[in-house]
Amino acid sequence: MLKYSKETKQAASNLDDMIYRACSRALATKSLNNHCSQACLCGIAPYIGLEECDALRLMAALGGGMRHGQLCGAVTAAGVALGYEFGAGSIRKNEEEVKNDERLGELTVEFVDRFKEVLKTTVCDEILNNDSEPFNWEMPADMHFTGNSDNENGNEFNIKVPACGVSITAAVRITMDIIDRERKLKKSSDQ
Repeated sequence: MLKYSKETKQAASNLDDMIYRACSRALATKSLNNHCSQACLCGIAPYIGLEECDALRLMAALGGGMRHGQLCGAVTAAGVALGYEFGAGSIRKNEEEVKNDERLGELTVEFVDRFKEVLKTTVCDEILNNDSEPFNWEMPADMHFTGNSDNENGNEFNIKVPACGVSITAAVRITMDIIDRERKLKKSSDQ
């Protein structure tokens, strides 16, 4: 998998670099026979304080459009990440938590709309059946990736379907962008 050095963590200081590294982490996860849902949430997990093993387990049943070719796993993972970051942590919601839940709904709709701008759909089967360009991604040199030794697909990440690489990176990028913007808004309103 990926190993992070102190230098790698320090280098990921700006949002673009953090997103690039999260996408790389997600693609590496996908290439190790994990689903798009698992890959996407594992890419985002460090950014939201979620353990990788928890991300893998949470998303394990949600691959392949919940095994029915329906909602793309990367979209599902993005929803889970947004919920983990902004969702209420109690059953009985107070007024502020209800307001935050409404905002979470708006952020989820924003995510889906932005994702559809890139992939035209959120349906797994439709994404997989799109004619897509070959997917290429350059791994950061300081992230030491040990790829799949049985790489039959001729690329560093062993991504079988290029559209999966596109959907994973789009979901990670859009989700982290939304989270970063909302964190900045909250920080400025708290001051």
